Amino acid sequence: MTEGLSLDGLCADLPPDQKVLRLLSDLVEWIQEWTAAGRYGWIFGPSPENTFSLDGDVVGFDLTGILDSESEKERIAVLSYLCRRMERVIEELIPTLIIIYEACKELDNPDFSNRLSNWLATAHKQNAIIVTMPQYASQLERPRTGKAMLEALPTQLLPPNLNMTQILHDGTF
Repeated sequence: MTEGLSLDGLCADLPPDQKVLRLLSDLVEWIQEWTAAGRYGWIFGPSPENTFSLDGDVVGFDLTGILDSESEKERIAVLSYLCRRMERVIEELIPTLIIIYEACKELDNPDFSNRLSNWLATAHKQNAIIVTMPQYASQLERPRTGKAMLEALPTQLLPPNLNMTQILHDGTF
């Protein structure tokens, strides 16, 4: 049996017909990757040292490995956990700036996209600012993400017009 996993705890609420060892061993095997000894132990498993903390003045983390994962299950689990941890900070009204750099894959996830839409609409009320930096402006054209992001902006930001820049430099304005 894996340290930290208890059969009594896992089966406490199961009906008697589901308390079969085969089902329980499958469950333990599936949960294993989310424990300290598993692949995602650095986030979900107990650790003597705090390997993931949002307590610093400036905190950053690279999600490239997780977002490049072939498994949607992994991306959803990790993004959900990170979002919830950040929501707790925001709910405490701690001044917070969240910058989501190259947000393409995160914004393609429906759960994260919905959370981001909610954050954009309510963050300013909770002393937080959300900055998204898609790699390409065309990513804002995606129906799931772009519309919500643009609607939630309290101020409209316009990129410089290259034609106007040329006119100003030529002195013809």
